[in-house]
Amino acid sequence: MRGKKGLSIVLLLAFAVVAVFIALAFRSSGLNARTTVATVDGEPIAYGELRLSLDSLRARRLSERAEGKSPEERWKREALDKAVAVKTEQILAKEQGLTADITYEAFLTLWERENKRRSEVSKAGQTVFGPVRYGEAEYFSIIHSELAGKSREAVGKKTAISEDDMLRYYEQNKAQYKLPDTLEIRKLFISSDNGETEEILERVRAAIEGGAGLDEAMSGYETIVKETDQVFDAASARSDSLTYPALFQEAGTLREGEISRVFRDNEGDYALAICTKRTDAGYREYGEVKAAIRSFLAGRAYDERLDRLLRNAEIDVDEDVFARID
Repeated sequence: MRGKKGLSIVLLLAFAVVAVFIALAFRSSGLNARTTVATVDGEPIAYGELRLSLDSLRARRLSERAEGKSPEERWKREALDKAVAVKTEQILAKEQGLTADITYEAFLTLWERENKRRSEVSKAGQTVFGPVRYGEAEYFSIIHSELAGKSREAVGKKTAISEDDMLRYYEQNKAQYKLPDTLEIRKLFISSDNGETEEILERVRAAIEGGAGLDEAMSGYETIVKETDQVFDAASARSDSLTYPALFQEAGTLREGEISRVFRDNEGDYALAICTKRTDAGYREYGEVKAAIRSFLAGRAYDERLDRLLRNAEIDVDEDVFARID
């Protein structure tokens, strides 16, 4: 019994510390964290929410102050714009039935409840994933991101996107579905253990560019310069970019018959690449990218709806309260 009572006292003290911290944070302005600074379509933006927006701009504000600038009014307005945008996202989530209360007071309740839960889990000797205690800005960001994500998904599911819409997007943006060309590459390389390796390959390269055939260009260097053939295609592009990063990058820029500069490959050898053949691989089929296109169009519909809400929002700022913010 004593253990539970002790835990309750610890939690009460923790909440008291939080309350004192919040009070101190807002003392200089004489404003309470719950004081309404503005409303968006009737939904209040509390001073605590605006302060979170201001704090997110802290680094840029400090940088300008260091340069002798002090555009505090501009920063306040930028923070207000940011808070309005966040509140608009919350309003849209509320419209989707994802939350019933988007006030700062409701957030504080969630924050305290989550920190209490995490504290109890920690006290019980169980694993707590993440911090034992979330900071205000950190938890606000988590809650808002989760809510906005669910809202985006809900709006996307309700958005009517026809087959014609998706096909039209595919045809108009086909370039982004271009498959990597198939490249047949001849790589010439010299182990970095040999002397004058870079200079030798530069001579070979100059000879080829001057019109010499490969055998002629390599005459006298047959025992030093090694050859290997490599094929890069769409099926292996991802693994090739990881396995042969330097060669893959150099080869990707070559047209058929072109030769690369001398470079160091991922094994440290000096090398150059000759593109012996380049074949157009075409485009990904519509069926392969249909789901991704629908997801993109649904996301765009959410962004457009949010933008309309923001543009048409009725924003009422309490200028007397706003002027007291420092």
